[in-house]
Amino acid sequence: MARSRGAWARAAGSEGPDVSAMALSMSVTLRRTIEMAGAVRDLVYRKLAEEPPFIDETAKMFIEARRAVPRAPDEVGGDFAAALAAVKNMPDPAADAILEVVDEEVEGSMSYLAYYGASQAAAETFAAAFPDEAADLAAGHTRPDHLGMLARVFRGAVPRGPADWSMSGPVRAAFRRDSSIVASRTAGEAAGECNPTFATIAAAQAVMVAYMPDHPREYLRRAAPSICGELSAAISSQMGIPLDLALRIPAAMLDGARQYPDDGDEAAREAAVRAFGLANLWASHRAAHAAFCTAYSLAAGGAWTAAPDRDRFESVHGVALGAAAGVDQIIHYAFDVREDYSWDDEPPFEPIEEDTWRVFLGSSGRTIAGWAEVAREVDYRAAATSPENASLIGVYTRAYDGALKGAGRAALEMRR
Repeated sequence: MARSRGAWARAAGSEGPDVSAMALSMSVTLRRTIEMAGAVRDLVYRKLAEEPPFIDETAKMFIEARRAVPRAPDEVGGDFAAALAAVKNMPDPAADAILEVVDEEVEGSMSYLAYYGASQAAAETFAAAFPDEAADLAAGHTRPDHLGMLARVFRGAVPRGPADWSMSGPVRAAFRRDSSIVASRTAGEAAGECNPTFATIAAAQAVMVAYMPDHPREYLRRAAPSICGELSAAISSQMGIPLDLALRIPAAMLDGARQYPDDGDEAAREAAVRAFGLANLWASHRAAHAAFCTAYSLAAGGAWTAAPDRDRFESVHGVALGAAAGVDQIIHYAFDVREDYSWDDEPPFEPIEEDTWRVFLGSSGRTIAGWAEVAREVDYRAAATSPENASLIGVYTRAYDGALKGAGRAALEMRR
């Protein structure tokens, strides 16, 4: 059973200052990577749902699948297999949209690696100097004075902002090259994963449409649930999809068809529309998942590489992530390189920024805690040790090392 946010927070506080520090810096990492995942999901879905080239490709696949089902269908599993065979080798309607969006967003997300490194240095310094305050923040207790203290340490770590992390010459060239490579690789993997989605759903809607009678009221009430069960079983067995996931495809189509119980054509059309939307939704979700995993794996890989005790990092990573999901999101203002906010009365609030966060969190398709669960399964050690990522991890660790001295000076001045 998953722990509650409160349980994770209490566990983090009891583990010591280093876990509090991880929770604070990881809360910032989660926010940024979730925003990016939300942007990916929204952009991919909009392309698939609104742009004619993608709509046309999906329509072609759906029509071809319907042509493969006999006019008098009589065996759901065989009809699904026939429809699937007709479309499984067709071009993936989502491929170009996913390639374009994921490539651009993942490459852009690499620019935050230095920021994450500096945030880790500031959080560790703050937690070591002010363990009680850090534990309170990691437990989700928002106090402006504590946030102001953290902000002062972070500002000390990066007194001149992002300029401290500038790259030049071969270092900059390697970073740009490897950012592009990792983005292209992620985009290709995400696009490749989505092809069975469209073929599967196209074949499923072909069966659903073929079985729809002219006057479907009684069919939808009595026979359709059984047909949907057989179709789910066929999808699961033939595609290797878990049954609980396969069940969602016919269920969505049946829900749509039931809107038109007296018109078979409209019921079939609505079932196809629901299938079309579900294919777009699943494709965009997979794209967001792939982008998030890449961005988080490199951020966590950098944190693991920079950590004073890597074994300790590995043992408490899950606890720290769970606590990070419950940290008040206002904390990101304490890690803001652009502004030196006043924390005397209330934490700062910027409506545009907060609206953007809510939009992208919503479009990401998961809660913060849900994304933390995804992050817990990411292989950040492999990302950190891959030679292909050496320059990216190097940017993280250089920013971390460069921020430690300034953060330490700021904390020392505050303790005097």
